[in-house]
Amino acid sequence: MPKPTGFPHHLRRLVRELHAAGGLRWRRADGIMPRKPASKPWLALCISRSTFYRWKAKARQRSAVTALFDRLNWQLGELRSSFDRAAAAHAVMAAELAYNG
Repeated sequence: MPKPTGFPHHLRRLVRELHAAGGLRWRRADGIMPRKPASKPWLALCISRSTFYRWKAKARQRSAVTALFDRLNWQLGELRSSFDRAAAAHAVMAAELAYNG
């Protein structure tokens, strides 16, 4: 049976985060200011670049769909109020016709 090589996948992220935290403590203790924001934000999340952009695209699509449904709900509300006004006007006209007729 082959001997497993390398570190288990689920522990890699934990070790990476521990090393990063230790590095930050050391830098702060020596008076070194924090680094500038990452130019590659997917590295900070410990994910691949394609996954990062795929997540962003899905979030953008969810946002667009939510905005679409919000606008449709607003339009339906406007349409309902328009129908209510038309029904009220129709009732007034029907009452006038019945009174005059």
